Amino acid sequence: MTSEITKDLIGKVYVVTGANSGIGFSAVSNFASRGARVVMVCRNFDLGSEALDKIRSKTNNDGLELFIADFSSLASVSRVAKEILEKYPRIDVLCNNAGGANGTRRITAEGFETTFAVNHLAGFLLPKNCCRHWSGQARFTRRVLFLPVLMAIRTVLWILMI
Repeated sequence: MTSEITKDLIGKVYVVTGANSGIGFSAVSNFASRGARVVMVCRNFDLGSEALDKIRSKTNNDGLELFIADFSSLASVSRVAKEILEKYPRIDVLCNNAGGANGTRRITAEGFETTFAVNHLAGFLLPKNCCRHWSGQARFTRRVLFLPVLMAIRTVLWILMI
């Protein structure tokens, strides 16, 4: 196995949610090191900017951009999808990684339980809004990855969807 990183993602646009830490941070680092243009979607501007700067300095990839969205707000998810599509009409991979678990039951302003809104509703609304243009594409040319972290057993479930 070689330690050389190939630049096999040059010209590709990857969108990664929950990009400022954990699996999302690692995914962005990998994609950026391989030459992809990466759209980082984070909830917190300061934490997102710090992650972007770390990845940019580590990979020397200037093709990173930060977008801010609160996945507990479906209006925020719809807004960020529109902003991303205005700048990037072609998205090759959408990596849905944002998620979380709340210790107490909370209801969003839109009337949904917060964990359900963040982990499920937002995770389907973003690809619905971002990937409409994929309908005319050849099968298997684009990917949506769902990366929910199963806290209890600390594993990752990857589901490839078209």
